[in-house]
Amino acid sequence: MAFIQRPLTASPYLVGPDQKEIHPSEDIIRDLTDDSWLNQQIQSAPGWDQLTTESGGLRRRALLARWRSTIRTPIVLDDDHVYVGWSEYWSSIITLRLEAGDAGTGNKNSKGGDLGADVSFGFAPSEISKAQAAGTAQAGVDTKSVPLSILAKRGITKQLGLLEDDILYNLSLLCKNVLEPVKAKYPDIKIESGFRQVNTGIGQHERGQAVDIIIPSAEDTLLYEVADFIAKTLQFDQVILNYSMRRSPWIHVSFSSTGLRRSALTRDFDDTFHTGLFLITHKTGEDRAEAQREQDDYVDKINTELTILEQRQTDLNQQTVIGDATAPGMGSADGATAAFGGGDHGDPDGTVPNEMETVRAVFDDGTAWDLGNPDYEAAFAGGAFTDAVVSALGPAWGHISKSGGKTQAFGHAVDAIGFNQSIRDPNTPLYNGKWVQVVDIIGSVGDGDNSTPQWSPEGAPSGDTPFGELGVNGPWYR
Repeated sequence: MAFIQRPLTASPYLVGPDQKEIHPSEDIIRDLTDDSWLNQQIQSAPGWDQLTTESGGLRRRALLARWRSTIRTPIVLDDDHVYVGWSEYWSSIITLRLEAGDAGTGNKNSKGGDLGADVSFGFAPSEISKAQAAGTAQAGVDTKSVPLSILAKRGITKQLGLLEDDILYNLSLLCKNVLEPVKAKYPDIKIESGFRQVNTGIGQHERGQAVDIIIPSAEDTLLYEVADFIAKTLQFDQVILNYSMRRSPWIHVSFSSTGLRRSALTRDFDDTFHTGLFLITHKTGEDRAEAQREQDDYVDKINTELTILEQRQTDLNQQTVIGDATAPGMGSADGATAAFGGGDHGDPDGTVPNEMETVRAVFDDGTAWDLGNPDYEAAFAGGAFTDAVVSALGPAWGHISKSGGKTQAFGHAVDAIGFNQSIRDPNTPLYNGKWVQVVDIIGSVGDGDNSTPQWSPEGAPSGDTPFGELGVNGPWYR
């Protein structure tokens, strides 16, 4: 796959970082440009009323905007064909109550071909998923290549808005693009865990997009070689080389049809994630104690150097505070710095795109936004506005989860969003080695008429991993 998904721009329509040009049909252009038409198709799905009822009070206008953005964002298939626009596929996704047997009634691109290709794409009939669960499926998607986890005791089941055939399709892509090439080169690999029922967690395993690989009785160096082979030669979404005190190392690897991050990580014996793949040797006894002393001495030296540099900087740059230092916006306890971690941790990353035009467009879309409403989960309050802005932005922009006790709406920050650099470039973090830039998009949220849209990057980028904790906030999510 040569590019990741990205919303289409004006004609000629372009998609992906390499700006691949496509020429959609008149029907697809109508899907891309006519909101009223697309709204009508979305609301005609048999499950729409149920979906809006189960959305936790999210206003219908914001929900429609979110679905329009999803439908208009191209999905790149593994053969580089591009699928975009309305079809019966989206109706089946919206209609969560459909039975598994209904999944094969519509092609993914009902307009006949993926934007010019002479092939239409449809889901496999449900009989295949039954064969997969029974262990009789054809080679390439059978249980020998993609097993069920012991945590999937009921076989493949529809969950997370996916039907059985959707999950089977995800498993077959993972098998074709990753597992079969690895098995051909390293025949001793064993797949320890594949699809899982959702009550064991919510992640790529539960969507049929990930498996865990082991090599019984092998040296750690061989498992590292397998992970390195995947990272350097195959198309993949995420590969994680895991070390543990409780078991032998294993590889978590995933594949997604909607975009590949190509993220390679190592989790060490202390459950800390590091960007890149590393061969880690666990030390015990005096060897471990000596290594810990060396690390502590090294950290102490770094801290001493930083203290000297900070003091030198303070002596050279005396600051004069003008005005009330306790006022909002001047570093007070209830100001923006407290909300995003406090203290001066550096400047925002200047290469993060400024999306104030999109923020203003959402605010001016005719909705009677009430950003000063202290009831943050009300239909037109700050939290709903922030949700609508994220829906209007591209895949690199998402929500910031709030930790317990913090002001939030629908589980995310009321007035802040985050830019995830790993979506734009999974190999290059932001200037300070972090991955997420937090941006405040509502000034004085909850403060009556003083609440207005704004674009204010808050402090330096944060997040040691692309989706990790962000100071006092929770992780980034889309």
